[in-house]
Amino acid sequence: MPLQPKAWLLALCSTVLGAACAGPPTPGSSRPPAVPDATGLRRAPVAVHPSEPLPISFCGKEYSVDATEVVCFDDEIKDLSPLTQLPLLKSVAVVAADLSPLTELQELERISIKGESVADLTPLQANTSLRILEAANTNVASLKPLAALTNLERLYLGHTRVHDLSPLSGLSKLRKLDVSATAVEDVTPLAGLTALTSLDISDSRVRDLTPLAGLVGLEHLGVRRLQLRDLTVLEPLVNLTVLDLAGLQTADIRPLAGLTKLHVLELSNSPVRGLAPLSGLTAITTLHVQNTRLRSLTSLRKMATLRLVYVMDTQFSEADVRKLERALPRLTVVQLPPKPADTDTDPNRR
Repeated sequence: MPLQPKAWLLALCSTVLGAACAGPPTPGSSRPPAVPDATGLRRAPVAVHPSEPLPISFCGKEYSVDATEVVCFDDEIKDLSPLTQLPLLKSVAVVAADLSPLTELQELERISIKGESVADLTPLQANTSLRILEAANTNVASLKPLAALTNLERLYLGHTRVHDLSPLSGLSKLRKLDVSATAVEDVTPLAGLTALTSLDISDSRVRDLTPLAGLVGLEHLGVRRLQLRDLTVLEPLVNLTVLDLAGLQTADIRPLAGLTKLHVLELSNSPVRGLAPLSGLTAITTLHVQNTRLRSLTSLRKMATLRLVYVMDTQFSEADVRKLERALPRLTVVQLPPKPADTDTDPNRR
């Protein structure tokens, strides 16, 4: 049956222009009306899609607005304000002096800053979500801005001008703390931080470890070159697995006999003469005794778990070393060349 003229025109129009020929929508229809063009014909409406957010340029890189990490240690950054356009940032690692733009980034959980120009941590006191702060090798002196950061779990401040640990006394979630090579003298503020599992106060001015006696959760302890003369305070720290006592000022290591979980023990540059008190340390794998007054390796033959022993190459005869390695076939004796005595690394006395 031949098409009627109107139906024929509609069919032709539909073939060429598609839905544009369907005419006006019927009442209640959800179809958008066709738009007339310059010829009077109707054309289908064009869907408009919002454009994608432009990337943020920072430190020579492009970051999408949903970026969660920024790392730039190439050069010192003068202006951190572009980072405020990345509201989802969780981690920032930069060399910068002015940290104030970071205040706006409330989702930050980790901040790593470097550079001698870094001296003031005040802008970070509002970043209460911080779990990790790395500010070693900077000129930071005051820790007062950190008192409010009660979610901190790891804090690295080695080789800074820090001297007072009092602002940290309320950081009950702190698990790892490094204040090595600082002017810290008193560790009393740490006495209540029972969540600590790792503490490094090496090369500081601390002389009294008594406040640490209650930190029985400690697993790693660095007290290198603290001129310690009595190790009795360490007896309660039975969970220690790594203990650095290099530069010890006493030959009496009997208080270490009960630290049966020790894996690594550093006794180098000390007056230690004998290792008999260590014979019961059945978990120990690594022992440093270079530059000590030890003259016999015989006592080590009972330490079946030993895998590495560090000595000076002039400390024992080659025959003694070979006897020990035959007694403990899985042991390697590392013979180090003599070196100058350790020097003072306190940056505050340079």
